[in-house]
Amino acid sequence: MIPRNIYLIFETIEGTEFGGFPLNTLPIKEEKIIEKSMEIFADPKPCSYHRNAVTQRIYLEISHYFIESYKKGRKKLYWEDIPLKIREYLDISQKISKVFIYYKG
Repeated sequence: MIPRNIYLIFETIEGTEFGGFPLNTLPIKEEKIIEKSMEIFADPKPCSYHRNAVTQRIYLEISHYFIESYKKGRKKLYWEDIPLKIREYLDISQKISKVFIYYKG
């Protein structure tokens, strides 16, 4: 299960912040959903069931990384230190420098 009380705020290279995304609402690139659908279901045009299953798996992968970072006390991460696989999932057009993890509970 993906916690609903852990959020990410992104800081751009210009220093502006945006987000406050719960881990289960992060924007995911469409091509990554299709790739994962092909990997799991061999389905290049996923139905809503497959799309949801794939998206949830991606969210679990992303969540695991950020939750483990938070547990280790790493609440501010530099973008380039986040594994490429995680960064490539996110559909963010701005150039990011940092990600802040916070717990709202």
